[in-house]
Amino acid sequence: MDYSDVQNYIRRRGFSTSQVSDDTLAGIVDDVLRDWSTVRGPWAVTTLTTVADTYSYDYPTGALTVVNVHWAPGLGDDMTEEFLEELMTTNSQSPHYPSLRVIRNIETTRWRGAFTGLWEDRDGSIILYPTPDSAEYVVVEYRTLATISDIEAVDETLFLDGASAFCMQKVGMERGSTAGWRASRVSVDFRAGNALMTKADKDMSDWRRRLGLGVTMPAGRS
Repeated sequence: MDYSDVQNYIRRRGFSTSQVSDDTLAGIVDDVLRDWSTVRGPWAVTTLTTVADTYSYDYPTGALTVVNVHWAPGLGDDMTEEFLEELMTTNSQSPHYPSLRVIRNIETTRWRGAFTGLWEDRDGSIILYPTPDSAEYVVVEYRTLATISDIEAVDETLFLDGASAFCMQKVGMERGSTAGWRASRVSVDFRAGNALMTKADKDMSDWRRRLGLGVTMPAGRS
């Protein structure tokens, strides 16, 4: 699938260039890719070495979101290297599919007791607890921003449904903002915009659940 496939799909769904211009559609595709990548973007793993008395570390280069951080204060590097090798093997396939995610979770659970170090994502930084008191080997899992070519064939319908929902939201917002406008015998009824927004909100919520985000976030382009 490429951008022209998305464009053709959106036009077939009835969104004209006057409703969603080509430039606007390109921006919508970027928005869909950003949401998509949060849970289904290309998976990557890297390592970092802590510095004594330093608890905050930057995201890996190119990371959109950090999925997990594994570290074992005071237990040395050998165990972490073994875990890293196993992690790479387990995630060599697409890890967002349910069956593979189950396998991934089972493997991670086996290691969880050993990796006692905690972490949190704070404004794009990795915060480690407790604060390292020496050089420690840390494994960081993250996702990068996907491109349309990264979308697997089995996921194309889901991606296109997301683009359609974003377009519906955009058109509904515009109709709502022009509600009450009247010129001679031509008028814009606010109910049309409200109906579109209701449909768009439902489609967006359904899509986000299917994607794996599970929540509805304010979205859309002005």
